[in-house]
Amino acid sequence: MNETLFVGIGDTHALSFQDGAFSLLIAVGVIPWVHSPVRAVQEMARVLRPGGYLIIQASNSAPMSDLVDHLFAQPLAVFRTVRMLLWRRLGLGDYVGTRPRMHKHARDDFDRLLSAATLEKVEATTFGFRPFTLVGQSLVPFRLGLMLHNQLQSLADRGVPGVRWSGEQYLVLARKPINEGFEEREPPA
Repeated sequence: MNETLFVGIGDTHALSFQDGAFSLLIAVGVIPWVHSPVRAVQEMARVLRPGGYLIIQASNSAPMSDLVDHLFAQPLAVFRTVRMLLWRRLGLGDYVGTRPRMHKHARDDFDRLLSAATLEKVEATTFGFRPFTLVGQSLVPFRLGLMLHNQLQSLADRGVPGVRWSGEQYLVLARKPINEGFEEREPPA
């Protein structure tokens, strides 16, 4: 088998490769930061050959670690808006526009995004349990937070309800069908 590994930099929304150029694509740390996740996934599907695989990660829109902080973060949104308006009024620029906008996806929405790009989900999981925070401040010491992360990840890996899909990141192994639009099936016995 004569396979080539290619690593490069380019625009994920307009990949400079021929259709079906790759048998495996890995997109980790990409989708949360592109301006059009839909277009980026479509491009990845285009350059993936039939029967090829895509390992792709999205930021989970409902991680467990947001449960506590979001209870307090929503009322504070008013203060963030006032701060932004004040910065603009003082001529200090658009505070909000100085940071890239990170896309977060609900699992079902991301699965539909993959399906719309003619990719089928083979396997998926969530991973990463960052420390619980309250108004941005850690509620537990670092070592305890690390132990808590390891325990939660272990529960998620075992498929425990309520934990399985609550990691920070959603990781999917997807496949481009051999005949687009048709599932490959085992021949009847």
